[in-house]
Amino acid sequence: MVKRTLRALIKANRFIADNRPETIAVMLKWLPQTAEVAARSYDLELKAITPDGQMTDAEMNSLIERLGEKKKPLDEVRDFSSVRQAIKELGANK
Repeated sequence: MVKRTLRALIKANRFIADNRPETIAVMLKWLPQTAEVAARSYDLELKAITPDGQMTDAEMNSLIERLGEKKKPLDEVRDFSSVRQAIKELGANK
């Protein structure tokens, strides 16, 4: 179930990145906002999503600090093995 969810999220992120007009149309359908606000929101959100669901060490450290979590070594809090497997499976399904 975790891998299926990760594959769906990766596919969604790829769709969002590759289909600006369609994504903005969905945003307008589901969220009460103007087209201008939706377009600006899209552009901001696009900077925050990752196409493969992984984060750099700097991004991971920044997230941990923003969440106010006790500082731990990254090797104790990061494990992208499931994401990497989902990416591999998506590549085989193209």
